[in-house]
Amino acid sequence: RTKAQASRDLPRLWRVFSCAPEGERVLARHLTRALTQAQPIVFGSYQMRMPPMLGEKNAISIPLVFLAHIYCDACSFGYSFGRAERAVQLEGVLQSTEEEEVTALDSLSLSLYSAMYLDDNLEVDPLASPTSASGARAISSAAAVQHINARTLELFGSRQELVEAIQACFRAAHSQKEAQQRLDVSMLSGGIPFLTISAVELQFIILEAAAFGRFLWD
Repeated sequence: RTKAQASRDLPRLWRVFSCAPEGERVLARHLTRALTQAQPIVFGSYQMRMPPMLGEKNAISIPLVFLAHIYCDACSFGYSFGRAERAVQLEGVLQSTEEEEVTALDSLSLSLYSAMYLDDNLEVDPLASPTSASGARAISSAAAVQHINARTLELFGSRQELVEAIQACFRAAHSQKEAQQRLDVSMLSGGIPFLTISAVELQFIILEAAAFGRFLWD
């Protein structure tokens, strides 16, 4: 998908979330987090953090293992968004049919359920399944997880193989700085698969994944 195509389709993906209360605000928060504050991914003794994507015209080279993780995380976000939206709808129905105000579901607000972000200090397992996400972000449906894993494999390749390639790259490193240098060299030599991508194109990947996750909930 070209940058022009991604720009054209972004509004359509935003509309998937605009029908829910606070939907666009919650999605915007997740998007900002993914683009500028991604959690580090741990490979053995070393942590790798994706450089922040700043500016619409900027483009950076991102290892596919990072993109695969970002995609799975956005799918989990979209799935939990759909679950939260349904909970909010249920809360509204109960409040409109009961004489007394319903308080048992007060915690089921959309922002609490779909905007559950990992703490900045948490380490991310690059092979973590969507079923192991934190709190309400976990996906309990085995079928949904199977579809997410199949889609991720189709787009980025085997996550296991991507992780093993980076682990092999880091094997002789003696420091975090050296590990980063080895990663840069391996990307230039073709040892680590990557994609050079613009901010708009990365936004499209994240929004498409979120929309896919919500579709799986529906």
